[in-house]
Amino acid sequence: MLGISSKPKIKVDIINEAGLKTKKYPIEGNQIVIKAAKRGRGGAAYKAKFDKNCLLPYYVGFWPFKRLKQKLMLIEGADKCLSFHFTEEGTQVDTPTWGRIALEEASEASVIKAAGASTQKITVPIIFYILIFMTFAIGFINFLIATGRVRI
Repeated sequence: MLGISSKPKIKVDIINEAGLKTKKYPIEGNQIVIKAAKRGRGGAAYKAKFDKNCLLPYYVGFWPFKRLKQKLMLIEGADKCLSFHFTEEGTQVDTPTWGRIALEEASEASVIKAAGASTQKITVPIIFYILIFMTFAIGFINFLIATGRVRI
């Protein structure tokens, strides 16, 4: 409704080969949801984990109204955000080594195999059973009238 979301959002800078893309994404626990899950093949959710070392503070606004906000940095396709460790000697950056794309390629065969094993429960509405009963009842009454057992 009018762009109002109940989930908190955080600004994420996604680094890819074309440059830097900045967008706000929803937070679920200690993960950000880059792509929500969808049904069908290729509809897996893309979520990246983060911790307190991944949050980068930055200021927004001009002098009397400055506010401190936080953002995250993520390499496109990674399953964990960049982690920054600030020390007296300098800053150490931990980048993730295993990517989401490699994981999808490795598990694609098992996903296709498991897709054929899914079952779906079929439910029939109660009105269908009522209509079937009424059809048999009217047919039975017609049979009695046709044989002469009942006169109207």
